[in-house]
Amino acid sequence: MCAKDKLYVEDAKDFFIDREDIAMNAPVQLTEQQLQELKPKSGLALDKKRYLWMISPSLPVIGLGILAGYHVAPKPLKKVFALGGPLVLHVIIPAIDSLIGKDKNNPTSEDVKLLEQDPYYSRLVKSFIPIQYVANVYACYLVGRKQTSLLDKILLGVSMGAINGIAINTAHELSHKHDRMDHILSHLALVPSGYNHFRIEHPYGHHKRAATPEDPASSQMGETLYEFLPRTVIGSFKSAIEIETNRLKRKGLGFWSKDNELLQGWTMTAAFHSSMVGLFGKATQSAYSITLFEIINYIEHYGLLRQKDENGKYERTMPEHSWNNNNIVTNLFLYQLQRHSDHHAFPTRPFQALRHFDEAPELPSGYASMLLPAMIPSWWFKIMDKRVFDHYKGDLNKASIYPKRRAIFSNEIGNQPCSIARTLSVLGDRWTMLILRNAFMGLRRFDDFQENLGVTRHVLSERLKRLVEHEILVKVAYVDRQERYEYRLTEKGLDLYPILLTMVAWADKWMDEGLGAPMVYQHTVCGHEFTPVLVCSECQQAVNARQVKPIVTPAFFQYIAQKKLA
Repeated sequence: MCAKDKLYVEDAKDFFIDREDIAMNAPVQLTEQQLQELKPKSGLALDKKRYLWMISPSLPVIGLGILAGYHVAPKPLKKVFALGGPLVLHVIIPAIDSLIGKDKNNPTSEDVKLLEQDPYYSRLVKSFIPIQYVANVYACYLVGRKQTSLLDKILLGVSMGAINGIAINTAHELSHKHDRMDHILSHLALVPSGYNHFRIEHPYGHHKRAATPEDPASSQMGETLYEFLPRTVIGSFKSAIEIETNRLKRKGLGFWSKDNELLQGWTMTAAFHSSMVGLFGKATQSAYSITLFEIINYIEHYGLLRQKDENGKYERTMPEHSWNNNNIVTNLFLYQLQRHSDHHAFPTRPFQALRHFDEAPELPSGYASMLLPAMIPSWWFKIMDKRVFDHYKGDLNKASIYPKRRAIFSNEIGNQPCSIARTLSVLGDRWTMLILRNAFMGLRRFDDFQENLGVTRHVLSERLKRLVEHEILVKVAYVDRQERYEYRLTEKGLDLYPILLTMVAWADKWMDEGLGAPMVYQHTVCGHEFTPVLVCSECQQAVNARQVKPIVTPAFFQYIAQKKLA
């Protein structure tokens, strides 16, 4: 046994040796398995995906391959290579993701400490940046050539935008570190996209306000990507300026100080872009990379809301405030960004140590697979609104809802995906129901309605017009006076009769004031007086409230999507 093994044995005596054995100076005998358990884990024993994480910085390498392919490919194939970036992100990664599946395994608390101390993972993250710059310079060379067509410049810009969009995620991993050099590297990763304010706003703004209406980077239920983009880009930019201004103020410095990290980042960006050729391609890739990253922001907290306590303060960020996913391939490319709940719980925790939470809401597939649905609002709402609804068990008062569309979910009853609410939007006032009562009693003419109800002509005219618009009544000219009309029930109107009969039965039972029913109803087929009873259409048994379970159907979310896009 080597000296190192003896040290572990001495440290483990309390665990492996009975107190009586120690007193008797009994010899300590440990098996090889016990010795292995005493040694700290490392390498593949600690992390089975240890070498798979090399995929994370491989995207710019793939980008270099795409650019080289474009460079040497015959003209008919050049556009295929030029579009290589989007093809990898939107097609190839989602396809492999669906084949390989998920991994919900978590490191133990002891393993987390060991993983956090391993410098291997930090080196992987940093290795992305030099390859990213080589790819950017190569792309600018290709875009700057005279033989490169305008369309090819745009397509190459989009492909580089895919790489630089993932680079923002590399910057994200580095921005949460405490070391100044990591912050500088974070800015370098952001330079090609020109999104340097992210280094400030994300850790000090988004992480403070995530899943609240105050956060420009948290999307709301019913908000389309195209409404979210200007809100998050402009809002995050303003937030970063405010955060950095306040930081400098606390140090007694002004905004234009050389210590302003925003100015430092913007200077780096200006120097890089001005030194590159093919500025049109650079502008294209910046726009696409920013859009790509903000789509991921759009996905991460959609519709989720931190609740306020009795003092009006938001609860702390919990696992249920972020959408998560465990698809292996996307997690390998995005430094496990999809384990977003643990990231918000422990922002400085490195990607390799992030954990899965069973209670966290889960996306149907990885971020890469969700990019295209997010770009098509009707598709996105169909997928995600039901998940928000289920997450809050139908109580959308707990969800973060886009203000412009709040009426669809709650306030304006006619816009709600609820059959009762939509019925009330037509019938929901006393005069309308009384008009229908009289129509079923045989009244048809305007003057007869007014005399019986004692309602003003203006109110009666308005209610009759509404019932005609909804095809519950139909206007028919008098036989003897063509300039006057009577109102008759349509088939749609006749179908409302069970509602009135049920109201009669309820009032006769609970509001007769001990006098009995003022009117009874006779079934002309059998000749008996009757009380209406609700029965099941399938088993013909009577139904009561305790025997009915409402179940949301796909039509609920289709209705919402139609209203939101109207």
